[in-house]
Amino acid sequence: MHIPTLGFLSDCFKITYLCDVSEDALSHCAQKISSRPATTISADELCSSSEVDVVFVVSSDVYHVHHAVLALQHGKHVFIEKPMALNFRDADAVIRAEKLSTGKVMVGYMRRYAAGFIDALKEIGGLDQIKYARVRGIIFLNLTDERYNRTQSWVCKPVWHISQEIHRFQEDRFRRP
Repeated sequence: MHIPTLGFLSDCFKITYLCDVSEDALSHCAQKISSRPATTISADELCSSSEVDVVFVVSSDVYHVHHAVLALQHGKHVFIEKPMALNFRDADAVIRAEKLSTGKVMVGYMRRYAAGFIDALKEIGGLDQIKYARVRGIIFLNLTDERYNRTQSWVCKPVWHISQEIHRFQEDRFRRP
């Protein structure tokens, strides 16, 4: 899922390495990248490579902390899919590793940067606080569909606000004194 999105930014960087426990998955993904990146089944090999500046941790949730900490130990910047960790102890381990590293961590909230949500933020700038929102299927809307234009005002506005509130709650919850 990330490869096509990263492809849109290929003028800024290139994918140099892929890592997966499945050789078939590696082969399949590598074919989707014109620069033909190196492949490995070893996260340590990828993280220690001088060809890698940023590590995208998009593995199964249970491996997020291990892979993020490993990348940080090698001084890499880390983009980690949510959830960053499955408990506070592991979240603290990532935070500690980041403090000891020259790398930085960003937890991915991919919908935060979606065009519909960015437009919604612009629209709700002057609205009073929203107390309740109910959303169905916004992620699967076809943005070229005429129905999207009729529904975006009542769907996107509440979603952005709720998304921001959830993000603030998560930031406060993981922030340590």
